[in-house]
Amino acid sequence: MRNVLIAIGNSGDRALASEAERLLDDASPVVRGAAVWAMGRLDPQRLAMLAEKRAGETDQSVRDEWAAALAVIPGRRAAASPESMTTTGAIS
Repeated sequence: MRNVLIAIGNSGDRALASEAERLLDDASPVVRGAAVWAMGRLDPQRLAMLAEKRAGETDQSVRDEWAAALAVIPGRRAAASPESMTTTGAIS
């Protein structure tokens, strides 16, 4: 699923953001992190509106993905690329 989310994020097709959004609450931190990353690439404004999900996140790698993805909103730093994978498999 992680690889599918990376493909979705790299697609540039905002219509696919809803597919990533539905996985923001997945049981797997790797999937949640990839979903956040994909949403950050496709629809960072929508992701910012969903930021309340970030408050309850218990996994540090997913919290890091939230921070990186929200940073793509104009005036902030760019999102992480899939090449910056952590040892847990989450995108950092």
